Amino acid sequence: MAKIENTVVYPTVTPAMDDLLIATDVSSDNKTVTFLVSDLIGGTGVLQGLQSVLDTGNTATQNMTLVGTMTILGTIIPNSITAGGSVGAAGQILSSTGAGIQWINSPTLSCCALDPVLNVGNTATINIITSASIQMNGAGQSLALSNNTDMTLAANCSINTADDIILGTSSVLNFNTTSVLNDYAGNTGTAGQILTINAAGTGVEWLAGVPTQSMPTLQEVLTAGNTAIGVGINLTATSPLVLDATSNITSAGTNTYGGINTFNGTVELNACLEDSNGVCGTVGQVLTSTGSATLWTNGGGVGVQNLSQVLAVGNTATNNIILNGTIQPTTITDSTSSVGLAGQILSSNGTGLTWINSACCNLQDTLAVGNTSTIGISLTGTAQFVGPTLNTTVILDSAGLPGTAGQVLSSTGTALQWVAAGGGGGGVTSITSGSVVSSVGQAITVNAAATGAVTLNVFEYAGDTNIGYVPRGSANDATKYLDGTGNWTVPAGGGSSVNSFINNYKVWASKLIPNPVTVNTYNSFTTPVTSTGYVPYRIFDQVSTSAPSVSPGWTVLQQFQGQLMGAGSATGCGSSDTKSTLCGMQSTFIASKAAIHNFELWKGDICAGTATIPIKVGDATIDYSSVGLPVCKIWSILPAGNPALSLTGSETFFITYKTSGVPVGDDVAFTLNITTQQFLT
Repeated sequence: MAKIENTVVYPTVTPAMDDLLIATDVSSDNKTVTFLVSDLIGGTGVLQGLQSVLDTGNTATQNMTLVGTMTILGTIIPNSITAGGSVGAAGQILSSTGAGIQWINSPTLSCCALDPVLNVGNTATINIITSASIQMNGAGQSLALSNNTDMTLAANCSINTADDIILGTSSVLNFNTTSVLNDYAGNTGTAGQILTINAAGTGVEWLAGVPTQSMPTLQEVLTAGNTAIGVGINLTATSPLVLDATSNITSAGTNTYGGINTFNGTVELNACLEDSNGVCGTVGQVLTSTGSATLWTNGGGVGVQNLSQVLAVGNTATNNIILNGTIQPTTITDSTSSVGLAGQILSSNGTGLTWINSACCNLQDTLAVGNTSTIGISLTGTAQFVGPTLNTTVILDSAGLPGTAGQVLSSTGTALQWVAAGGGGGGVTSITSGSVVSSVGQAITVNAAATGAVTLNVFEYAGDTNIGYVPRGSANDATKYLDGTGNWTVPAGGGSSVNSFINNYKVWASKLIPNPVTVNTYNSFTTPVTSTGYVPYRIFDQVSTSAPSVSPGWTVLQQFQGQLMGAGSATGCGSSDTKSTLCGMQSTFIASKAAIHNFELWKGDICAGTATIPIKVGDATIDYSSVGLPVCKIWSILPAGNPALSLTGSETFFITYKTSGVPVGDDVAFTLNITTQQFLT
C-alpha cells in the first residue's frame, strides 16, 4: 500500500460505515481488496464491547482516559495509581477530595470506633498495649481472666477500688520480703505492732501491743489451762502475790526466800530447821543470831552461854562493860592498836588510851597535852629546836636580854647575843675570792671565819676525778678538747671532726606488677603500693598498710629487710666510742615513673630478741617529674642532740618507701643514693 503524505489531495475525514477501505488479503496471494468500515466493528453495524476488545488483547502501552464511571467487579492489579498528578509517597493512602481523589499521609486516628471493630470480631491473639486508660462502665460487667492468666502490675502501679476484694476459698494472699500493708491512715506499721480495728471502728490500724479488748483476764487464761510445764512466773517491780484466807500455797519442792518475810500467823515446822550453815542442830541446842546469820549453839540446857561462846558470836559492842570483879588480860591494845613496849604505862590522851614511857614526862608527851604557856623556859644546857615554827613571845640571849627593835640574834661561837643588824656583833662584813689553785675534790670552799671577812676559794679542773671549773685555753683552742688531765689537747688525727665520718649507701628497688621477682636485678614488690601503704625497699612479700610505729610495730623481718645502718662495733675504736649519732642525710634519686616518692627513716632494734616499736627520725619526700634525670634531696631529720638520732648497742636505722600518683598495675623502679654525716661519742 502506498504511503499517503499529501493530505490536500487525500484529506483526513471521519469515516462512515459504508466507506471503503483498501487492504491486502494475505490469505489470497496478497491481492489488493476493499472492505467497508462497518466490517471493522462486526460487520453488522454494532460497535464492539470492551469484552470483545479485551478478548482480542488485554494489554496496551497507551494511556486510557475515562470521562464516565468505571465499575470493577474483579481485581485491579496496578503498578501505580496517579491521583492529582502524583503516584503518592511511601506510606501515603488514597483519599477522596469530594470532587476527586488524592494521595495523603495516613491520619493519626483510626478511621473506626471500637464497636464496629468488635462487631467484626472481639477475639484476638495479639497483645493490647495502650498508654491510656481502659474504663468499663457497664453495670454488672466483670474483667475475667482464665487459663492461668495473671494480672501483673509494674512498680508504681496500684489497684484502687471502692468495693470489696473477694478472695476465693483456695486463694492465697502472698507478701514478698519488701511488701507492706497500710492501715486506714496510710501507716505501714513498725516491728512488733499488730493490725487491729481502730477505736472508732471505721478501719484497721497498726497498734503497738495487744489492744485491751483482745487481752484475756487471768481468770480466762487459767480457765483455758492452769498447768504450766517447764515455765515459771516472775513477779517484778513490786508486784505482790496476794492470797485470801481460803487460799494457800502447797509446795513439794525446795523454796528460797530472799529479803524479809513476815508471818503474822502460826508457823508450824514438821521437819528440821537449818541455820545459815545448813545444819539442823542437835538435841538441846538453841538457834542464835550471829548478827548477819543464824547459828545452832549449845545453850547449857536453859539457853545460858559462857563468855567464850558469846565472844565467838560477836566480840564488839557499843555498851559499857562494868566489872565488880577482877580482869586479867594478857595484853591491852590502846587507841592506836598498840600493845605498848616494856616499861610503858597506859595514859589517857583525852579521847582514848595511849601507851607512853613511864618517865614523867618527856617534852613530846608534854607538848602533846598542851603546847602553850605563860611561863618562860630557862635552859642551862644545849637546846636544839627541830620543827617547822618556834612560836614565842620573846627569846632571851645568853645574857638574859630580850634584845631591842631591829637587832638580830647572832652566835659568838659559844653563846647567843642580840646585835645590830648589818654588822657588829660578829656579822659577815665582806666576801673575797682567794687565789686560783687546783681543785682537790671541791669546786668552792669557804674559810673558817663565820663572821667578818669571808673568803671563797674557787678551784679549776686539774684532771683526774677532781671537780672544778673549766680552765681557760688559748685563742686556738677551738679545735681542741679538754682531756682527762685538765689540759686542752688536739684530738688524734687533728681537727674537731676526728670522731665524725661519712657513709654512702645505694638503695635500689623495682615494683613489677604482675611480673614476678626479677632475680639479680632488683628486689621487687609483689603487691600494689598505695599512697597510704608502707613498703620496705628490699623485701619479698613484706608489705604493710600501717606505719612501722603503729602498735605492735613492724616485725624484726620487716625491719631487717629495710636496714640502712647500725651502731657498729666499738672494737678498735677505743673504749669510749660506743654511740653513733646521725647529723644529716642527703640523697640523689632517679626513677622510672613521675610521681610523689616518699622515704622515711626509722630507728629500731631487731637484735633485742623481740622487735621494739620503731621511732620515726626523718623523711624525704621527692616530687619527681623529669623521668630519667637525677634529683638531689636533703632529708628532714630530728634536731641534733635528740636521743632518737643516736644508735647504741644493736639498734639500727631502716628505710620505708611509699608512693602516690603511680597507677595501680604500673611498673616503677628507682635508685636512691644516700650520704650520711655521723659522729661517734
